[in-house]
Amino acid sequence: GDASSGAVRDAAVWGLAYCEFKRDSLQRVLEILDRIQDQHLPRADLIRGIALHGLGEHAKGDSVLYAAAARGESVKDATFALAILLLEQRDWDALDKLRRDPRTSPFVPSHVLRVLHLHSGELIPYFVQLVRSQRMPVKWVLVLLVLYTTGVWFFLIRWWDAFEKEPWSTSLIAVAMGALSPVGIYVFRDIASLFGSPAISGPLTMSFPAWVFSVGLVEECVKIAPVFVLGWLGARQMNERSDWMIYGCLSALGFSLNENYVSVFTTMGP
Repeated sequence: GDASSGAVRDAAVWGLAYCEFKRDSLQRVLEILDRIQDQHLPRADLIRGIALHGLGEHAKGDSVLYAAAARGESVKDATFALAILLLEQRDWDALDKLRRDPRTSPFVPSHVLRVLHLHSGELIPYFVQLVRSQRMPVKWVLVLLVLYTTGVWFFLIRWWDAFEKEPWSTSLIAVAMGALSPVGIYVFRDIASLFGSPAISGPLTMSFPAWVFSVGLVEECVKIAPVFVLGWLGARQMNERSDWMIYGCLSALGFSLNENYVSVFTTMGP
């Protein structure tokens, strides 16, 4: 009947609004959403609120997202979007209310909670949240797959060191430290978020510096950090120039072990 045809029409209009949203045509998004008959259609307010924020109408955007969360419609998505936007504005009071509200607290993203802990000087809760954010479900087939590929490169790197092999224990420690080094990226980005969020999407002129410095430079620094730690702790073992290259490769191999597991797990799903 009319009700079902109206629902179908609203769904089609919502789909059109979503397409415009992906194109960053935010004003067009609002114009299309105004044509929806059921103004409380699930996820419509989510897109409307984010679009309003993108257009600089932060108060209206907050109001729409808070209302969606209060109604219990898409509360998870609305809370996630609102937390990200409030972090970009560095509205610490509003973020703290979001964290303390029992309806929304379970859905505040982990990295937002970490930054909020840092801002409040809550270092112990921050490190607890940092450790929790590193947890990944273990899928043994994928674990064996990334260990196999890592093992091939591990033996190849040791084969390069033909004249004076580095100790097995130190080589494995270098890989393990490299696998843990991505934690440094989380810490850097959490601290940086206290002052501003780098634009890694959007116009090239804005995103290029962010990708070079906030992503590329930071990742390469944390990859090489274990080498300097090993050099400081065991300088006698790193007695040749080539040793620095060998340990640098092993540390980078550990970093890739972590990155490959996350990538494969995300691609293949739980």
